[in-house]
Amino acid sequence: MGDDDASVVETAAWALGELGARCGDGGVAELCRVAGTHRSPVCRESAVAALGAVGAADTLAVVLAALDDTAKHPAAGPPSPWPLSMTRCR
Repeated sequence: MGDDDASVVETAAWALGELGARCGDGGVAELCRVAGTHRSPVCRESAVAALGAVGAADTLAVVLAALDDTAKHPAAGPPSPWPLSMTRCR
């Protein structure tokens, strides 16, 4: 989750989301960090989606704060027209 390559961070966030609750407290903490502070809007979005998949109740504040993401990160601009589900290989 600390890689310089945003695609690695995005993929790691997706993988943690796939693990769900099995990602553990450390995984949840990393997802919260990425969701709130990562420079890439795609990484932040992926981390928030993963937090939703994990379903940890104590992360609700982080997920709700992401609704205001472009206010905190104005350079991020509008969300991508491509939903995350369309950017994954199946």
